[in-house]
Amino acid sequence: MLSVELKEKSFGSFELKLEGSASGFCTGRACFFLLPSAFYLLLPFATQGLGDRKKSK
Repeated sequence: MLSVELKEKSFGSFELKLEGSASGFCTGRACFFLLPSAFYLLLPFATQGLGDRKKSK
């Protein structure tokens, strides 16, 4: 089981901690995960505006 801890370091900057031998950080909408044998980029971190398309009449 994997435990995740997310902390806001400053405006728009987040630090992500994964339980075990993994760590990562988020800046803006991009999250970077550093694992023992791999590097992951998760984009976007926040899915804002995907369902909020307004129709103009």
